[in-house]
Amino acid sequence: MSSNMERRDFLKKAGIGTLALGAVSCAPRTIKKAASELPDPAAAPAPYRTGSMLRNYPGVGALGFGCMRWPMIKDENGNDVIDQAKVDEMIDLAMECGVNYFDTAPVYLKGMSESATAKALRRYPRERWLLATKLSNFQVTDKPYEDGVKMFRHSLEVFDTDYVDYYLLHSVRGQTNFSKRFLETGLMDFVLEQRRLGHIRNLGFSFHGNQIAFEYMLSLHEKYHWDFVQIQMNYLDWRHPERGNASAQFMYGELERLGIPAVIMEPLRGGALAGLPSSETFRLSAVEPGKSPASWALRFAAGFPGVLTVLSGMECMAHLEDNLGTFRNFKKLSASEMELLEEDAVNLHN
Repeated sequence: MSSNMERRDFLKKAGIGTLALGAVSCAPRTIKKAASELPDPAAAPAPYRTGSMLRNYPGVGALGFGCMRWPMIKDENGNDVIDQAKVDEMIDLAMECGVNYFDTAPVYLKGMSESATAKALRRYPRERWLLATKLSNFQVTDKPYEDGVKMFRHSLEVFDTDYVDYYLLHSVRGQTNFSKRFLETGLMDFVLEQRRLGHIRNLGFSFHGNQIAFEYMLSLHEKYHWDFVQIQMNYLDWRHPERGNASAQFMYGELERLGIPAVIMEPLRGGALAGLPSSETFRLSAVEPGKSPASWALRFAAGFPGVLTVLSGMECMAHLEDNLGTFRNFKKLSASEMELLEEDAVNLHN
């Protein structure tokens, strides 16, 4: 296969968010302990026991657990359900190693993600984990305010908590989208009041849109005082975003200028940056032998000082272990390594 063909295939996969995690295999793994055995944070297994988890902000692990892709199994009726035992095992290891930010949403995995994540986290004291969930009010209903309030309160009920650490207006795309979902419905006033009461500790939004739309949302900062903003950022989208979207370089720069912490989603571009064409993989391996392509992408995203946490949707233990190896004893990219990733980004577009 030619390099040009590899790059075209890569960009096709990256554009549609195809999972391409061949570099780190999700081979079957035997669960070594009962889900009820809560781990001792001081007794993490090697090689994770050494070093410390990167924290750009006090109290928040720079590796965040994205809970949109949990391992699945078939139930007795042949339906796809979340494998709770594996979820428990992965969260146990994550907690042992300093991961404490867990990002989910009412709509993830057909509504199953919040429940599975909550079952695993509720085994731990509430102060040990940070909950990020969302107001995913995408459906047009006859009672948009009541339904939005119900969604928020259901999240609190599922997690058996009276507050959400990081609450997001889910997938804001522009002024019209924001107005119809949050302003005209009265839900913006509701979430602001919940923040005032302490039921929302930090209020922000996740963004998918162009530069003009992002500028509009940040123009509201003086009024709403965004506590954080979630953006798509990786070394491919840094200067070469998907058509029509704002560049990550612009979005991060504006957030840093305003002092708003950035939560990073899609650091691997839907998994594509974990399964690079062989030509790009060879270039990275020559510099850091034995390191996965995913580790390069995560080091890029986490190396900026204004990044609160980098979300990674880890489907299996192998992904989690690889990412833990990246964030413990974290090694920031050098100037020459940043240049190498920019060259790869250009190559992948040519």
